[in-house]
This record gives sequence, C-alpha cells and structure tokens, in this order.
Amino acid sequence: MEIEGIIEAISYKTKGIKVAGRWFNVPEELLNNLQKNQKVKISIDDFGNVLDVQILGFEEIIDKDIKIEALRSSIEIMKLYFQISYADFTYASEIKKEKDLESILKDLNTIYRRILEMLK
Repeated sequence: MEIEGIIEAISYKTKGIKVAGRWFNVPEELLNNLQKNQKVKISIDDFGNVLDVQILGFEEIIDKDIKIEALRSSIEIMKLYFQISYADFTYASEIKKEKDLESILKDLNTIYRRILEMLK
C-alpha cells in the first residue's frame, strides 16, 4: 500500500515521521534524509512497516498563526502610514482629502476582518 502526503512532524527519539495524520517508523538512514514539509510517498506492507520513502518535493507550508500575525502587523503598519500621511497635508492624495482618517481606519478594519474570515 502507498500513502502520499506531507511530512507534518519528525521524531528523532522514536525514529518516526507523521504523514497524513499517522505516525510511521522509518529506518535511521532514511530519517536523516527527510525534512518537515517534504512531500513524500510511503510504501508500507500489510503490517504497517515502511518499505520505502520517495521524496516527491518540498511544500512550503506557512503556519496559520504566522499568517494571522503577519496580517495584523501589516494592518498596524497601514494604520500608522495613514495616520502619518493624513497629518502631513503636503503629501495627501485626493482620496485622503475626501475621506477623513476615521473612515479610512474603518475601511482598513473591515478589510482586516474579511482577511481573517478567509483564513478560518
């Protein structure tokens, strides 16, 4: 039987990898060549013993918490930018002249909430 998936975790203590929510014991020489987030195809026998591990590629997985923190930071930077640029009228664009700072921040908060909803 073959299982294809991404390595979610590696345990050097128990010499195993977690793929598709299941732990598999892997020989040490194979374990040293594997990394987290690699896409692999595991061949196993009828008893669940790993016969072979094929590395199919590397998949970049960004943790959801990191995404949310990055978005929060981006929103805070945008808020500060608008506060600073709104206070300096020599660099204010036509859009900023038409809208007051409070409505701009409300728009940014709305965008922020929609992005967070999309990440759920």
